[in-house]
Amino acid sequence: MVWCMGSCESHDTATKWKRRICPKIRRILEKHIERSVTCIPIKSDNIHYQVRCHDGSQYFVNLENHTCSCRLWELSGIPCKHVVSAITHQRGELEEYVCDWYIVECYKKCYSPSIKGINGDDLWAESMIIPPLPSNMGRGKWRPASTRRNEPDEPQQNSKKKGKGRKK
Repeated sequence: MVWCMGSCESHDTATKWKRRICPKIRRILEKHIERSVTCIPIKSDNIHYQVRCHDGSQYFVNLENHTCSCRLWELSGIPCKHVVSAITHQRGELEEYVCDWYIVECYKKCYSPSIKGINGDDLWAESMIIPPLPSNMGRGKWRPASTRRNEPDEPQQNSKKKGKGRKK
């Protein structure tokens, strides 16, 4: 029931957003914008760029296929600092290159269907099925030792830890 209420709250929150992409993604994109000042884009053609960073690294950016050789753009769907430098060099709109998953309209569609509640377990019909019993498995052979093994030159400790263990 708590998740259902969270779903409604998420949809209500999304109706207040004014931009095209979600606020959290916008903050990440702004960080990439700040970091892109260390990158120098070199244009090959309208969609291909070679981006050099001040640390000496180079990256290849393809704006049409949404790829960068650092692979951050492909993995996250958010343009990395190399892509941001290429897009700003081209004077393009950054939000157009963000993956559709992060668009507010897509977010609203995900949370728009209502989820119907159910009765509590005290109102459920009685079942004739016997509930399963818990497993009676002890500690497996594959489990690591519970205490540290002493080095050969260390003295043996005879005391064992006293605590609550599992009864067999």
